[in-house]
Amino acid sequence: MDTGKTSKYFKYAIGEIVLVVIGILIALSINKWNEQKKLKIQEAEVLTEIISDINVNINKFNETINGKNRLGNINNTLRSLNIIIEHLKSTEAYHDSLDAHFGIMTLSLNYINYKTSGYESLSSIGLDLIRDAKIRSEIGEFYTTSIIIPKDVSLGIVEDFNNYMLDYMRKEFIINDDPASKIYTLHPRNYNALRDKGEFLESLKIYFSSFLNYKHEINSAKEASNTLKTNIETYLNK
Repeated sequence: MDTGKTSKYFKYAIGEIVLVVIGILIALSINKWNEQKKLKIQEAEVLTEIISDINVNINKFNETINGKNRLGNINNTLRSLNIIIEHLKSTEAYHDSLDAHFGIMTLSLNYINYKTSGYESLSSIGLDLIRDAKIRSEIGEFYTTSIIIPKDVSLGIVEDFNNYMLDYMRKEFIINDDPASKIYTLHPRNYNALRDKGEFLESLKIYFSSFLNYKHEINSAKEASNTLKTNIETYLNK
C-alpha cells in the first residue's frame, strides 16, 4: 500500500466513524426527546387527575359546611348548638322546639373522605415527574399538610362525641325517631336537672368551639385547594 492510498483509506474510515457517531447521537437525541415527550404527557395526565380530585374535594368541603342534603352540616350544627347553649344559660322554660336542635348532634359528625387518586398515582411514579420545582413543592405540602389538618380536627370531634356527647345522649335524653322529618330528635329526661349540673353546658361550649375550628380549617383547605388548582392550570397552559 503506497502512502497516497493509505491516506485515502484512513480519511474514508474516519468519515465512516464520524457518520456512525453522528447517527448514534441523533438516535439518542430522538430517543431522549421521545422519552421526555412521554414524561410530559404522563405529567399532564397526573396533574389533570389532581385537578379533578381537587374539584371533588372542594364540593365535599362545601357540602360539609353548608350542604342542603346534610342536616348535620357544620353551619346547622353551630346554629343548633348556639341556640341550646344560650337557652341553657337563660332561665327560660324548656320548649319542645329544642328537641330538633338536640337531635342535630346525632348527625353532626362530618368526616371528609378525600379523593386523592391523582396524588397517589404521582407518589407511585415519583414526585420528580413534576418538572417544575415550585408546583412539585406545593403539591407535596398540600397533601401532607393543608388537607390533613381538617381531617385531624374532625377525628378530634369524633373522639369528643364518642367520649362525652354520646354518653349524655344515652343517659339524659329520650330519642324520638321521626320518619316524616327523617331525623332523630332528642328530648331531655329532666331539662332543669341537666341545666343545673353545669358540666353539660361546658361540654357543649367545647363542642361548639371544636366545630368553629373545624369550619375555619376547612375554609383554609378550600383556599389552599383553589390556589393549587389555579397554579397547576397555569402551569399546564404554558
